[in-house]
Amino acid sequence: MLLRGIPGTDIPLSKQHTRRSDFLELWQVLIRAMSSLLVLENFPLLMYILAAKTLILCLAFAGVKIYQSKKIEQKIKKEREAKLKKEAEKKED
Repeated sequence: MLLRGIPGTDIPLSKQHTRRSDFLELWQVLIRAMSSLLVLENFPLLMYILAAKTLILCLAFAGVKIYQSKKIEQKIKKEREAKLKKEAEKKED
């Protein structure tokens, strides 16, 4: 006989089992079913946590990108100033 209608309950119960082992198997099936229901109960909270983690990661990557672009911009500005300084020195000579 198979228990049907409860997730994870396709456990065959044969006539060779004692009443105690049948009870233990049924208890294990019920515990699995209840744990899956508890997980589904917390699903909205888990989705909020996932959304928050995603937002934090996106903001972190955006911050790194902004930092890198400013650093590159400063480097280019220094190179441009050095080039203008060299050109000014050449004109003076």
